[in-house]
Amino acid sequence: MMNWNWPDNKRIALLLSFDIDAETLWLTRNDINERHLVHMSRGLYATKQGLPRILKMLEEEGLKATFFTTAYTAEIHPEIIQYIAAQGHEIGYHGYLHEVKDTYEEENALMDKVDAIFRKLTGKRPVGVRMPDGIV
Repeated sequence: MMNWNWPDNKRIALLLSFDIDAETLWLTRNDINERHLVHMSRGLYATKQGLPRILKMLEEEGLKATFFTTAYTAEIHPEIIQYIAAQGHEIGYHGYLHEVKDTYEEENALMDKVDAIFRKLTGKRPVGVRMPDGIV
């Protein structure tokens, strides 16, 4: 059996990550959703109610996490993304509008676009990646 010693004699390692899809899940599923107030409010709930609760819990516990978000969400809710980054959490790549590209060139171009948006808002480039379709 291999013994492993974590830094500072910690007993376990824990990775916390959250997806901030907000309105993008609804916008990408059906064109009618853009005008569907109930569906859009479901997406908005994440940024107005769910996310503040998660951030409060993380602060109370002294924990940091990675927040994978779309750049579209970052553009329409910049203050939230800036706040998360200012608290020392990582902002990770999750597409622009929760889309999937078919080629490396298309995905690379999209990553460059998202990188520029995140750098403008947080001063940092995204390092972590969670593909919108869950496939790496």
